[in-house]
Amino acid sequence: METVYIETTIPSYLTARYSESICTLSRQIVTQKWWNEYRSNYRLFVSDVVYVECKQGDADTSKLRLQIIQNIECLNITEECGELAEEIFNELKIPEKARDDALHISIASVYKIDYLLSWNFRHIVNAVSIKKLNRFLDRTKRHIPQLCTPEELMT
Repeated sequence: METVYIETTIPSYLTARYSESICTLSRQIVTQKWWNEYRSNYRLFVSDVVYVECKQGDADTSKLRLQIIQNIECLNITEECGELAEEIFNELKIPEKARDDALHISIASVYKIDYLLSWNFRHIVNAVSIKKLNRFLDRTKRHIPQLCTPEELMT
């Protein structure tokens, strides 16, 4: 069974009130559809980083996010994950405030996860970042997870 690392935007979109933004609302609906109809096709994983991020913000919404991920296997952040995250952080020139985005990617790579599922277009699922990341991971002979949105994984 193929594996999917669930990045924090997924439980966030699943539990947020419906947005007035058509674009965000569309992503929320797609996320719900993937979650309800397609997630059972995959073995799901999160990490301690996802737990920490899900705990942030409004207490009620935080509780819902944590309920969403509570039965998903949690991957430990190893020293190798931390070292690779630092390399990715520098390679992709990720801003300090988004440092954990590099950690999500490194965890998926170190654990040889097939897909990293995210709506984070700024630092994770955008063509420029993916191209740079794939070149870097290939050059350093590391596993390259497929970075994608739920919509891309609806097959």
